[in-house]
Amino acid sequence: MNQTVWPGPRSGRVRIPASKSRAHRLLICAALAGRQTTLICQGLSRDIQATADCLREMGSEIRMEGECISVFPLRPKKEETVLPCGESGSTLRFLLP
Repeated sequence: MNQTVWPGPRSGRVRIPASKSRAHRLLICAALAGRQTTLICQGLSRDIQATADCLREMGSEIRMEGECISVFPLRPKKEETVLPCGESGSTLRFLLP
């Protein structure tokens, strides 16, 4: 498709998706915090969802409603835990250590 753009003022809105790298870090830090944390995340990817799923498996309660993510402090489980990283290399790198 070819478009011609003529000189002149522009207007409009652009919705920027969440930074995956930042969202991973925010979720992990929120799970390690001493109290409930609410995050605003515009657009969830499979990678971000994988990090949330792993944190749930590790003992954090995470509720997602629209763009709001409520993260409750991590309460480590005593039994062995399998982390469902899926195909998210970022999740694996952040949580493996």
